[in-house]
Amino acid sequence: MQGLGHAEEGRAGVRRFSSSLPRIRLIFLLGKVQLQTLTAVVKLYMKKPDSAQAIVQRVLDTATKECDSPDVRDRAYIYWRLLSTDPGAAK
Repeated sequence: MQGLGHAEEGRAGVRRFSSSLPRIRLIFLLGKVQLQTLTAVVKLYMKKPDSAQAIVQRVLDTATKECDSPDVRDRAYIYWRLLSTDPGAAK
């Protein structure tokens, strides 16, 4: 079955590609979940600021510096500014 070989090659290529990227960058490469991921991480930070501070900083940094989507970048800047000036207002 010739088609099966191509599917296996495709899966192997995807595995090689995904294993070569840092985990957080892989999340931001998935177009449909970028904004949802950003929102979820900020919500997590609002619930548990001490334990989620490192991840929210990393996600916001990645979104503002490495994301190609202007919508995601803009939202990340908005969240970053809001959280740095008045975290209580974000609630």
